[in-house]
Amino acid sequence: MKEKAVLQNTLKVLDELKYGYDKSQEALDSMRPVYHENERIYTGEILNVFRISFFMTYDLRLALDDLRHIIINAETLKPLYIITEHGYELIKYDSNESAKKVSFISPTFL
Repeated sequence: MKEKAVLQNTLKVLDELKYGYDKSQEALDSMRPVYHENERIYTGEILNVFRISFFMTYDLRLALDDLRHIIINAETLKPLYIITEHGYELIKYDSNESAKKVSFISPTFL
């Protein structure tokens, strides 16, 4: 099952980034990869991708759930970027292919 590998790899990357996503069983069960053919990504390139929607850890100060989407290359199963309500967070990898950081790009600069 390719979807299971996509989800496992995505969770690994989110953990490497120390991303504060909701890790409750209910939230994890709702994280389902959805396949999209010929999707135009932020660079203008057209790829086959998986998209997984997930919630950030609930923030009591803001009293809101923050929905995010992660885009994964369907061929390499490598997460490419995270879509937030404010723009895109590009995932940067080191030479060992471990996710190390994200770089924010505002949609106004695309």
